[in-house]
Amino acid sequence: MLELSQILLIIVALVTIISILPENSDKARNMLAGAMISGAIMIFMRGEDPHIIYDSLIKWDVIVLIIFLTIFVDMLDELGYFEYIGIQLVKRTGGSQKFLYVAFGVMMFFMSAFLDNVTAIILLSSLTITVCKRLEISPVPYLIYQTFLTGVGALLTPVGSVPNIILNSGAGIAFGTWVGQMAVFAFLSLGISTVYFLFLHRDFLSEELSEEKKEELEYLDPNQVINSMKDVYLSTGLILALVVSFILAERIHVGIELMAVLLAVSTMIITGIRSKEMWAKIDWNTLFFFSGLFVLVGSLEQSDALLPLASVIEGMIADSPGMLLIVLIIFGGLASTGLNNIPISLLFTSIFASIGVVGVQFWYGAVIATNIGASLTPIGSVIVIIAFEVLKKSGYEISIGKYFKETFPLFVLISLLGFGYLTILVSLGVL
Repeated sequence: MLELSQILLIIVALVTIISILPENSDKARNMLAGAMISGAIMIFMRGEDPHIIYDSLIKWDVIVLIIFLTIFVDMLDELGYFEYIGIQLVKRTGGSQKFLYVAFGVMMFFMSAFLDNVTAIILLSSLTITVCKRLEISPVPYLIYQTFLTGVGALLTPVGSVPNIILNSGAGIAFGTWVGQMAVFAFLSLGISTVYFLFLHRDFLSEELSEEKKEELEYLDPNQVINSMKDVYLSTGLILALVVSFILAERIHVGIELMAVLLAVSTMIITGIRSKEMWAKIDWNTLFFFSGLFVLVGSLEQSDALLPLASVIEGMIADSPGMLLIVLIIFGGLASTGLNNIPISLLFTSIFASIGVVGVQFWYGAVIATNIGASLTPIGSVIVIIAFEVLKKSGYEISIGKYFKETFPLFVLISLLGFGYLTILVSLGVL
C-alpha cells in the first residue's frame, strides 16, 4: 500500500509531464515547478536531507556530457564542416533524386549516431531545403525520411540521443560494447527504412530533373563555407578522436563525460574559438528542464513510489521475459510517442534501478522504444518539432496525420525486428 507522500509524488509527476505536452508550454518552468514540489514532499513529508536533491537525484554526469558534446558539435559547425560535407554529397549525386535522397538519409544516420540530434536535424534540414528550392522540388519527402532516421541512427551508440545517455547512465554499457551489439540492428534498420521510404515516395523520386537543374548543382561550391581544407581535415580528425576516446574510456575506467570535456576543451585550444561564444550557444533552458526532470523522477525512485510497478516488471522478468521485452518495446514506444521520450527513458532507468540486476536486452529494448517511438509525432521528440518548424518557415506544410500515417507502419516493423534481434542475441549468449 502506497503512503500519502508516494501518492502525492506520483500525482505531481503526472501533472507535470502532462503540462509540458502542449507545444507552446514553458517546459523548463513547468518541470522546475514540479521538481520543487517533489523536493518539498521528499524533505518535509519524508524527512529526507535537502542535500539529496543535488547529491543523488540530479544525474550530473548526464548534464556534463550533454553540455560538452553540444559545445564540441557547435565548434565543428563554426568551422563549416557539416555544410561542406553536405554540399560535397549533393554534387556527387549528379542530380539523381534517388541518390540525393539516400545520401541525405545516410548522412543523417551517421550524424545522429555520433553527434547531437538537434544540431543534426537543424543543419541537414536547412541544407536539404536550400537544395530542393534550387531544384524546384518539394523537400517534404526528404524531411520525413531524415527525421525518422534520427531515431534509427541514435540506436548505434550510447551518445546517439539524450534518452540513450540517460538509459546508459543506469545500464553502464561501454561505448565499444554498445556499438558491437547494436551495429547490425542499426544498419539493418537503416536499410529497411531506406527501402520503405523509397517505395513510399517512388512516384515523387521517379521524376527526372531537367538538365538545367542538374547543371545548377555544379554552381554549389563547398569551399565557400570553410576557411581552408585544414578545417575539414581537423574536424574529421576530431570526430575520430571523439569515437576513439569514448572507446578508450572503458579501458582506462573513466566516464565518457570526462572524455567529452577533455576533447571539447582541446578543440577550443586548437581552433582558437572563444569559450564565451560556445557557452552562449548552449540551450540552458533544456538543461534546466533535464535537471527538474531528474529530481521529479528521482523522487519517485528514492521514495519507492515505483516499487509496485517495478515488482510487476520483476515478476515478468522471471516468468515471461520474452513477453516483457515485446511489451516494453511496443508500449514503451507508444508511450514515447504520446508523452515524450525523455521522461519515459528516465522512468525506465528508475524502474530498472529499483529492480536491481536487469538483463541487457531490456535496456536495449528501452533504447529501441524511446528512439523509434519518439519519431512518430511532434509530442514524442523535439527533433520532429524542429523538422515541422523548418518546413513551415520555408513555406511548406505537412500534417501530423500524414507524417504519422507514413511512419507508423515502419515503427511497428522495426520494433518487431528489434524484439527478434534481441531475442536471437540472448539465445546465442551474446546478451
